[in-house]
Amino acid sequence: MIKNINDIFILHETTLNEIWNKIILNLKVCDNACGSGAFLLAAGNILFDLSKKICKKLNMKNPDPVIKKMILLKNLYGVDINPNAVEIAKLRLWLWLVDSYDPEHIQPLPNIEYNLRSGNTLLGYVDISRFKDIKSSDLEYWTNENSLYDLLEEREKLIKTYKGAKYTELKKVRIDLEEIDKKIKRLLDFEFYKEIKSKKIEITREDFDKLKPFHWGFEFFEVFDPEKPEEERGFDVIIGNPPYVSAWEMEKSDVLSRKILPKLYSDKFQLKSHWDLYIPFILQSTNIAKNEGYFSYILPNPICREKYATDIRKYILKNSTIKRLLTAGERNVFVGVSRQSIVIVLKLMPSIDKENEIIVQFIDENNNIKTINKIQQKVWYDLHQSQFRYESDSTTMEIIEKMNKTGIRLGNIYYINLGAQMYSRKKGEFGKQYLLTKDPKENPKKFFEGKDITRYGLKYRNLYMDYLPELMYDGKCIELFESPKLITRQISGKNESLIFTLDKNGFYCDHNLILATDYKNLKPEDRTKFKGYDIIEDHNYTPEFILCILNSKLMSFFYRNVYATGSLQGSYSHVYPKHVRDFPLPNFEEIDEKIISSVSILCNYMLFLNRTEERRKSEKELIEFIDRQVIDSLVYELYFKEKLETNLLQLIEPYLKDIENLDSDEEKLETIKEIVKRIKADDKITKEIEKIKSHEWVKVIEKRSL
Repeated sequence: MIKNINDIFILHETTLNEIWNKIILNLKVCDNACGSGAFLLAAGNILFDLSKKICKKLNMKNPDPVIKKMILLKNLYGVDINPNAVEIAKLRLWLWLVDSYDPEHIQPLPNIEYNLRSGNTLLGYVDISRFKDIKSSDLEYWTNENSLYDLLEEREKLIKTYKGAKYTELKKVRIDLEEIDKKIKRLLDFEFYKEIKSKKIEITREDFDKLKPFHWGFEFFEVFDPEKPEEERGFDVIIGNPPYVSAWEMEKSDVLSRKILPKLYSDKFQLKSHWDLYIPFILQSTNIAKNEGYFSYILPNPICREKYATDIRKYILKNSTIKRLLTAGERNVFVGVSRQSIVIVLKLMPSIDKENEIIVQFIDENNNIKTINKIQQKVWYDLHQSQFRYESDSTTMEIIEKMNKTGIRLGNIYYINLGAQMYSRKKGEFGKQYLLTKDPKENPKKFFEGKDITRYGLKYRNLYMDYLPELMYDGKCIELFESPKLITRQISGKNESLIFTLDKNGFYCDHNLILATDYKNLKPEDRTKFKGYDIIEDHNYTPEFILCILNSKLMSFFYRNVYATGSLQGSYSHVYPKHVRDFPLPNFEEIDEKIISSVSILCNYMLFLNRTEERRKSEKELIEFIDRQVIDSLVYELYFKEKLETNLLQLIEPYLKDIENLDSDEEKLETIKEIVKRIKADDKITKEIEKIKSHEWVKVIEKRSL
């Protein structure tokens, strides 16, 4: 098997000659959103360099213009909905050819109009075999006694004549071709229009014609000839950079396509809710490519992680073999495009049940490419929403698997939901601007917003909310707000880190925040409002203990590698209640009461130190040590104790002292400082923390959390 293109040059000349004649000269490369032809030109250059090397190896005296002509006429195909872009693409390819001409021996340019066409890539027939034997008696609008196939064959002969015709012959051949094209397109358009109408899509014939349907099986008959075996029909390679247009934008600018496309592709795929135009481009590419053909697109990075792309990821993973994925990291490759991009290379043959190693590569600013990861395709399919976690190596996957084996999720012991819905379902009835006030009224509730919370901190700005029962729909209950609760924002922190805090004052907030309270705090009738998790009330976890886990680097690492999408602002992501419910907790049956008590005491230190902005700034070093050296290390020990073989908690526990009953803030601060001083002075503790931090898993977690 040839794994590298350079391997063909060590083959015997007879074999190389066979490859040249049967494969290279017949290779069909298509850009189905070709624009001005940049990708086709790049493909042309690759084929040109390869062909020159083969010709040299076989001692064939093919001049550069001859090789380029063969490539233009035999290998390259393009389609774009913009006819002006197609004309520019033609000019670009002609100039590429002209560049190889001897100025003193200029030759006529080849006619490539039937290689580069204008039309709507996504609308039209690919397989026209159903019309193969249809004659005039079978169809309306048919004006020829011959079958469609007869006409297509006649057209194909004319195209071959046209591509090689001299200038004096062009006019007549073109007229004959245009006449045949009108007849065939009239038939196929009419049938396609009837098909659209049969799908209950309201559209006039005039609006239909504006859509410019493109019938692949007709326009590129030599590629899709129904007489060929099915496995031989289609393009060998699909390349390009399809348009990125969200369904929301299409609702404004292209309503018809927004209505038509989901129904046209429903046999393969459900275009649901918030989808993007590049998704049907991918689906159409699988229609027009050969079995075991190759497909490579530049795509927006959100295809790798966003929820709306879940189904297309599964479709790709089920129906193709992913050969490579190329990323530029957080760098924006295209000027003026805010979304990061990836390049994906697929072979169109199923692989999900077979071993396939996906190669992940990184391209830097100097276009240097290096392999950064290798991962089994089945691993991606089994991930949450089948995400393309190209940055996650085997060690990361082992860590996630280990955490998932704890057997308990936060949703088993805590009720989790969004805050109050501040906007009425009846427009204009009430909203945040009307409900919030600094002057308490009849039934006021103290209120805070997302900007008021930090890790372990909550700032109250003397805001009140006028309580209305209507705010409590969607399974919410008063106890969710008025009981002790953990809180996080719906947008992650920097580098997709989690930001949790604790409120015991019964504050209210809006639905931009996620709240979590112990099921034991709810009335029995309210405990069943959210279904999907087995409720476990018999546990001894305190909210402080859980808060330390949720704010740890380990849990941010879990979120970042399982749920985060990184597609908001830089490396920020959405956090949803579903994510929080699924966070794995250590099994409480294996956790000693002393551990819970000690971690809870450390949490109270953090809550105290973060209570005011002034204290947070002045005691930054103290906070950092407790947070990142002590608590993080203890959390690692909770999840990976048998791997780490440490007992940090036993060493730290004797030093800890509860500060909740101390009289003044000054006394509390001095107590914390004295405890930390003694912990730092204990060499055994220092060595135990160093041992934890030096473990391979912990180093991976800490590195990814920077």
